[in-house]
Amino acid sequence: MALEGTDEYLRFMASMIWVKFQKYWADFSVILAIACILDPRYKMTFVELCYKKSHGDDSLEILVVHTKLHSLFDEYKSKSSHPTTTPVSSRANTGSSHLECMETEYDLDLDLFKEFDNITSDEFSYAHKSQLELYLDEPKMSINVKFDILTF
Repeated sequence: MALEGTDEYLRFMASMIWVKFQKYWADFSVILAIACILDPRYKMTFVELCYKKSHGDDSLEILVVHTKLHSLFDEYKSKSSHPTTTPVSSRANTGSSHLECMETEYDLDLDLFKEFDNITSDEFSYAHKSQLELYLDEPKMSINVKFDILTF
């Protein structure tokens, strides 16, 4: 690695690049995390799992992602003329989805994805939930589903 090498000039340049990378990655990683959350195969559960693996159980980074996601939704809500809250009584989850018919065999045998697939989200019942909360509470799709985000 250039940061540990013997060439002083390369070490200096690598350290300068590393500082810039860390600065921009801190902002960009939140954007990627939100994009992942909006993918119905991963949602918040996968992002939380990844942050716990990389930053520990009490990760402040996941709170930043959560706050930015809700802030982004609140901004959307303030500019939208459509209602963003839906009345919800007790929701029963059958565990099936219209997307299950699209399942194909993808050979994803990564341990992280196996662990993620075994995580189930808790179901909560509130009087009213925002569209974002409803989406996050829906069961995640299997990662083995052939999925086209543009048709979702």
